[in-house]
Amino acid sequence: MNRVNGRITVVSKDFPLIVSDTSQPVEYDIIYFEKGGYIELRCGSQFSINKIIKYDESIAVEKPEVKQPINNQKSWDYDIIITGRDGNGGQDGGSGGNGGKGGNGGNGGDGSSGENGKNRSDMTIIIKELGMNLSILNIGSNGGNGGQGGDGGNGGDGSESSVQGGKGGDGGDGGNGGNGGDGSNLTIKVKNEDKDKINYKNESGLPGEAGNGGRAGNNGKYSANIENGKNGNKGNRGLSGKLGKVTILSYEEE
Repeated sequence: MNRVNGRITVVSKDFPLIVSDTSQPVEYDIIYFEKGGYIELRCGSQFSINKIIKYDESIAVEKPEVKQPINNQKSWDYDIIITGRDGNGGQDGGSGGNGGKGGNGGNGGDGSSGENGKNRSDMTIIIKELGMNLSILNIGSNGGNGGQGGDGGNGGDGSESSVQGGKGGDGGDGGNGGNGGDGSNLTIKVKNEDKDKINYKNESGLPGEAGNGGRAGNNGKYSANIENGKNGNKGNRGLSGKLGKVTILSYEEE
């Protein structure tokens, strides 16, 4: 097997390199891409790599000891992804309580709005030696979904002779979806001869979906009300984030 000199960081499908905290390293000697591996940059303003090596079974590398893979990550079809932090979803509204004998049902609580996705600051990636074709996605973060409105409680039953049945409670309104975050203004610095090895795509951050309104509660038996409670209103969908921009420049060693 061929051996590569230098400190190697291995990225794979199960063990991607995800930079989500500003305290994490942003300078690497050699990055070795196994099949399906990727780098996701959620924060920071500069990321530099001395050398990138493509997947090759003939290369001997020592993989780091990792207890378990990173779970619940997005599935990316790109080698490097620049994005922001997604907004959290809104909280669902609580359901209204059912009315006691002859009592009205409680109204459902409104769902809260989803958070906006975080805008991505400007980013520079420096690759001093590129040994593979590289796909890069520059995408805004997603807005959080709006919370669901709570269901209205049922009105309490009355009696045919004396007690009037209660009215059903109204369903809560759904929360609004958060706006998608803006993409980064990304600068990629590579050698002139490596520029044609880079393919990139810009995508906007997706808006959060609107929360549905809660269901109306039913009137109790022997209620004088003709209609049950009202269904809650659906929230509004968020807005898409703005597209970022990608610029590829020549890397010149100082």
